[in-house]
Amino acid sequence: MFFEPEETYRNYNEHPAHVEFVNNVWLPQVEEFLQIDSIEADL
Repeated sequence: MFFEPEETYRNYNEHPAHVEFVNNVWLPQVEEFLQIDSIEADL
């Protein structure tokens, strides 16, 4: 997923529905995962 500006990501990540999903569905069912956060560079 791509979020622009940074505030959009924070709003998504901290949204009560997202937090509830992570705590009640994702964490109990997923043993391992890889998350990569990056910032696109203007070259």
